[in-house]
Amino acid sequence: MGSSTTDDSTLALKASMLMIQSGQFERAKQLKDLGNKAWNDGKLSEAEKYYSDGLEMAPDLRTLWTNRAICRIKMEKYEEAISDCDSALKLDPKCDKAITEKGHALRNLVNLMDRYMAKFIWVSGATSVKKMHFITFLSYCRYLVSFII
Repeated sequence: MGSSTTDDSTLALKASMLMIQSGQFERAKQLKDLGNKAWNDGKLSEAEKYYSDGLEMAPDLRTLWTNRAICRIKMEKYEEAISDCDSALKLDPKCDKAITEKGHALRNLVNLMDRYMAKFIWVSGATSVKKMHFITFLSYCRYLVSFII
């Protein structure tokens, strides 16, 4: 009879946990909707915050990862966007949105490197040997990214 009481307690605890998790999941979906509204209104920092808050409640909600990645790409936070895409791909390795956005983030990251390197070469008055090293480095980066995208 003692084990029956234990089983009932365990089932009640599991039922309570499921109700809590369900509430968190619903709240995470609401936060996603608020993030989408902020995104549509051009409030990127606010949208990122809503998506992040939602992920704290429901880290298995893939759309939060991909939406935050898109938001971060727009904010030029490319490395963080790549990390978000990787998290989405852990949940669903065939997620087209995560694959596409990761490619966008990688491409934009290389373009950003191009801009910084060009500015460095111009500002520093680098010699032609240094310029060749930078150009070779950037070509190699583009070559590597072409395999990932």
